[in-house]
Amino acid sequence: MAVVQISRIQIRRGQKTQSGLPQLASGELGWAVDAQELYIGNGSVSEGAPAVGNTQILTDKSDIFSVIGETYEYKSTDPSITTGLDSNHPVKRSLQARLDDRLNAASFGVLPNTNVTAQLQNALLEVFPSDINNTDVVGRVTLELSAGEYTLTDTIYVPSNVTLVGAGKGKTIINSSANPVFQIINSYDGVSGAQVSIDWDNSTTTVTAAGLSTTTSVNQPKDIILRNFSLNSSVLDVTCILADAVRNLTIDSVAFTGTWTSIQSFNPLQAAINFTAISPSTTVNNRVINCDFASFGYAIISSYDLADTKIEDCTFRTLSRAIVFGEQVLSVAGSTTGPINNRIYNSTFENISKEAVYVFKGSNNISEHNTYNLCGNNGSTEVNQAYSVIKFETNNNRSIDDWFSRSITSKEVVTYASVAYKAEVAGSGFHTQRRNHHSLLIENLSYVSKVDFIRLPADVSRTVIIDYTYRSKAADAQRSGQFKVSINRLSNTVNLSDDCEVNGGASQDSITNLPKLRFYAKYNNSLQTAIITFTNQLDERQGATYDGADFNYKLTYVN
Repeated sequence: MAVVQISRIQIRRGQKTQSGLPQLASGELGWAVDAQELYIGNGSVSEGAPAVGNTQILTDKSDIFSVIGETYEYKSTDPSITTGLDSNHPVKRSLQARLDDRLNAASFGVLPNTNVTAQLQNALLEVFPSDINNTDVVGRVTLELSAGEYTLTDTIYVPSNVTLVGAGKGKTIINSSANPVFQIINSYDGVSGAQVSIDWDNSTTTVTAAGLSTTTSVNQPKDIILRNFSLNSSVLDVTCILADAVRNLTIDSVAFTGTWTSIQSFNPLQAAINFTAISPSTTVNNRVINCDFASFGYAIISSYDLADTKIEDCTFRTLSRAIVFGEQVLSVAGSTTGPINNRIYNSTFENISKEAVYVFKGSNNISEHNTYNLCGNNGSTEVNQAYSVIKFETNNNRSIDDWFSRSITSKEVVTYASVAYKAEVAGSGFHTQRRNHHSLLIENLSYVSKVDFIRLPADVSRTVIIDYTYRSKAADAQRSGQFKVSINRLSNTVNLSDDCEVNGGASQDSITNLPKLRFYAKYNNSLQTAIITFTNQLDERQGATYDGADFNYKLTYVN
């Protein structure tokens, strides 16, 4: 049968803001025309309703957060957890407050596979205003970047108190054509200081009154964390992070990748991270932790009075130099002494063409417990060593318990017979090495014929201290001691003293009462290399085989 008419169903309606919401009858619907809200009457208590009143029905017009109210309770179904005074008085919060505990940059339109220059800049400025009078500590939340690839085409200006955290290296990936990619900026005090503007149409950013000239100890940037992402730059001469006069900056678990190769020249004023300063007392307590650097001219530089910065647990690969301090000191406020009291610790340097660490100017900078593999060889092997691995141009800098692949070659007297030994550490100071080196020592059954044994750098006058242990595998002979090798470049001579303890019945010559194993030193002027030699009358054989003896040693340079 054909439908000829549908009856119109109407419900009670009115304006909530003018007349208020009336009490609806049980099951009666009411529509607030002005607020666009739908309600239904609860019914009476006698009918079984928990209370007389109206209940709002959610629609696409509803503000769900205000409707729900303060109903969120942490693990409300777990009776073992009490959030408040007792189980009858739990702590309840609104859903809005609970969701705002964490802030994802997607809430500001920072989405993967898009150009997010304007969106990310806006997020930073809205969440972390650069106004010096902004004291809203509660609002300084963590801004999260989800996994995915993001594009930046202009500089992102980073104010104080920012915490920007990705999902991890290789998970959150920022691809940038900007220079610098990130710039740390000072705070605006109402008169001077950085002010950032965004061109949304062109995805560009600009800043005025940023930099050292407008930075003071009052408005300097501080308390910034950048963590857990990869940063890839397509620009050769690029600064990924320009850290202008910042205090308490932490760069943690960030992988920096550039485009530099060993055949390219580059601008030494650019680096993956460039620290500037207004004075050594203000640019302090910065940390670079668990970061990776690859394919840059320089990884970290500062020609300013950077102080008390820690570079820890990082990897540096395929660079011209890794860390350079004081190369371009300007002799102006903030750039007079060069970096001081900075520490490079437990990091790995590999395939660094020139010096891995170079301090042109600065003092009390320490390289400690680092691993330097194939550094200073113009990208080649140790046969082609061309530079020191670490170089200190100024006094009171140290290398402590570092390990160098070059030191292994000190025992390779045949392979490196024609190679000039470039010192692992150049520059004044007392420089120790971390690991022992092992060499197999055999007898030559002679006190006349000397065997080349350990090579040492003799490019400048220095003392080399060698702590060693010796143990025969074939006879009762053991020895421990310390060589002190004094190299004099003025006279092109080398002297060796051996302070040792000799044990075992087979160690001594019964006629002369001298050790059967004796050490000497000679100087090769053409290679600027000193060589420790030995003679040995102890028969180290065991049956028909030459088992030799274990000789372990560790080097210390006194430059």
